[in-house]
Amino acid sequence: MSSTHQAAIIPQKGERLSIEQRTTPEPGPGEILIVIKAVALNPVDYYQRDFGMPPIPSYPAVVGSDTAGIVSKSGPNVTSRPAPGTRVIAFASSFYQAGSPDHGAFQQYALAKSEGVIPLPDDLSFEQGAVFPLAVMTALTAWTTIGIPLDT
Repeated sequence: MSSTHQAAIIPQKGERLSIEQRTTPEPGPGEILIVIKAVALNPVDYYQRDFGMPPIPSYPAVVGSDTAGIVSKSGPNVTSRPAPGTRVIAFASSFYQAGSPDHGAFQQYALAKSEGVIPLPDDLSFEQGAVFPLAVMTALTAWTTIGIPLDT
């Protein structure tokens, strides 16, 4: 693992993405560091780039949330521990981590909370797996919003 990696960053609100070097983070408690192999693009990604909505607390920013890759390292207190080398699907979103660019998916290494990381079945490609996280979260949110119990 390199001490730095490439990331697609948003320098300022409304500016084009640029490729820059970032320090590769260490996973903290309950976090997993993932080597990103594929990302999915969502409307929220270009809304954040163009309009800063949902809000981006600070720039430069790394956005993106849907990803698939390989576990590089787990932090302390990870209870569901996919071992390093495991192919995974992950919800890696800086939006839910106070804008932390270490958690945005548009880079070569990203942190994700362990509860948002699951093994990627062998019969799915990284590209196929990357489309699931936000879609599943959207469906789950719809279910809970209309009162369907999670144990249904």
